[in-house]
Amino acid sequence: MVEYWVVASSTGNCRANETLRVNKSLIRVVSNDESARSKLTIKEPKTEKSNRTIPISTGIMKEIKRFKIIQNEEKLKAGSSYEDNNLVFCTELGKPVEPRNLNRKFYRLIKKADIKNFNLHGLRHTYATMLLEQDIHPKVVQEALGHTKISTTLDIYSHVSPEIMRKAANALDKVYMKRKNPSGVEG
Repeated sequence: MVEYWVVASSTGNCRANETLRVNKSLIRVVSNDESARSKLTIKEPKTEKSNRTIPISTGIMKEIKRFKIIQNEEKLKAGSSYEDNNLVFCTELGKPVEPRNLNRKFYRLIKKADIKNFNLHGLRHTYATMLLEQDIHPKVVQEALGHTKISTTLDIYSHVSPEIMRKAANALDKVYMKRKNPSGVEG
């Protein structure tokens, strides 16, 4: 079994460059020998579209910079034991975070937040839906998610929320009112 976990390195050094660069995947590779052991390996993303730069908000960038200060302290503390992979999120020794540990932490957080029936991958679906609710063009959402086909974004990753349905109803209402009163003059 192979698991893909996207790993991103930060390229945001100034306001104009507040981005995350997705240029690596963390893959669990099972050995061919009888031990059936596996190890984590950093590789190129599986598709050309997966290799991408994603703009992030100023608020998120501030948090990443704050986190980078903590990482730099850990790096100094670890000395030559530190393995610099240029990862945004890593262990205290610079190694990739074990996906199972990330899942455990995530499930503890959602349990604490009293969120039910939600997994880590669901964040991608939520991200897509929230962007579409804000009238972000589907092509932009496709690029941010790294999908090769826009149909993947629209058919699988976006969900029609009540907010999107309300916007659709309001849009029709505007068309109706314009046809009812083409001059736009109330009276």
